[in-house]
Amino acid sequence: MKKTMLAVFAAGLLLATPSCKKGENDSALSLSSRTSRLAGEWIVSSSEQEGTEVNGTLTEKSTESFDGQNITTTWEINNSGTVTSGNGSDTKTVQLADFTFSKDGSWNGNRNSTTVSLDSTFLLGIFISSGVSTTINTDAFAGSWSFIGKAKGDYKNKERIALSYTSSNASSQTTTITTPNGQEANDPSIGDTNVSEITFGINEFVVVYDLDMLKGKEMIWITSEDDESKYTSTANDGTSSSSTSSSTGMNTINFIAK
Repeated sequence: MKKTMLAVFAAGLLLATPSCKKGENDSALSLSSRTSRLAGEWIVSSSEQEGTEVNGTLTEKSTESFDGQNITTTWEINNSGTVTSGNGSDTKTVQLADFTFSKDGSWNGNRNSTTVSLDSTFLLGIFISSGVSTTINTDAFAGSWSFIGKAKGDYKNKERIALSYTSSNASSQTTTITTPNGQEANDPSIGDTNVSEITFGINEFVVVYDLDMLKGKEMIWITSEDDESKYTSTANDGTSSSSTSSSTGMNTINFIAK
């Protein structure tokens, strides 16, 4: 009887088709396929985006961090050794950030957020606050997804995912504008809703992510940038000038199952 039960259990494991580790932080072994693990609803629990641009003696760095509720930004500029830095003046709160993936290869995502902006101007070198505005933003995306096959020497099979966008819809509405003295501004634009609707052809707009982790309840996506541009100009007299610029960055997105 025990041998029979063991045989049945072993057969069940074979039918489950174990999935081996693909991403850097995947489980060593899973009884679910990568498609089954991806399919479903996911919430963006946090994200970190950082970038650096270098153009001659000017270096600009920026970060955008999301903790599941708030988005904060920082910046730093190094101009020939003189460094200035600061934080973004806008306060951004996210009410919704989710994705849904279907086994048929379709996906959609949404992000609803509120931005409180400090509007400012400079007059004769003096900083003047012209008020605070509150804007509600709604973004919706849709398209198709697919795993990418093995790349010799770099990536395993299904270690990356390609998101092809077919639509991107966004709306924004400024709900309040407060003057520097705390009074509500009488602005005719308050309440206006601005909407943009963009459609893309098949594979016209595709973003590829590394699947650093794909578990049953967690996944991590990473995408990176590493560009370098060189420009040379030669005048009629034979003199020439050249410049080089580079851009590097990384975006990490953490998800939890809904």
